[in-house]
Amino acid sequence: MNEGHSNDRLVRRWRWVGLVLAALVYAYLVVPSLIVIPISFSAAGDMSFPPKAYSLKLYEEFFTTATWMAPVAQSLKIASLTCIVVTAVAVPAAYALVRFEFPGKRVATMLMMSPVLVPVIVLALGMYLYFSKLGATGTTLAMVLGRRPVTPSPASV
Repeated sequence: MNEGHSNDRLVRRWRWVGLVLAALVYAYLVVPSLIVIPISFSAAGDMSFPPKAYSLKLYEEFFTTATWMAPVAQSLKIASLTCIVVTAVAVPAAYALVRFEFPGKRVATMLMMSPVLVPVIVLALGMYLYFSKLGATGTTLAMVLGRRPVTPSPASV
């Protein structure tokens, strides 16, 4: 019975260590946003924290300047097309993998797991070299296909 009591204490201690570690990771991820967001409302053109005065000048410039809106429109176009293609590929793939037994099912599953197993830089370099041979680097199609909608990730399936 004494051994069970010490195990409980050990479990509680490791739970606290895990909670403290999680809190430190969350703080590491959130604190930069708590600094950048107030700076974005600064009235001055410099990057100082805390801002001396607050204004929506930077947001006005962002939404009224073509220099900023053209990339935003391109990003929205790429995101929308990627969502459509991924959904069109992932939904039938998930349905087929769950409902049917067919030759190559394991290979298809491994192909869909490949984005998790292969480092992103390897895939990016391979796609860049392939699209550069085709002369398609920087095109909307290359950007959409660069997000790997052809091999859906486990998250989408």
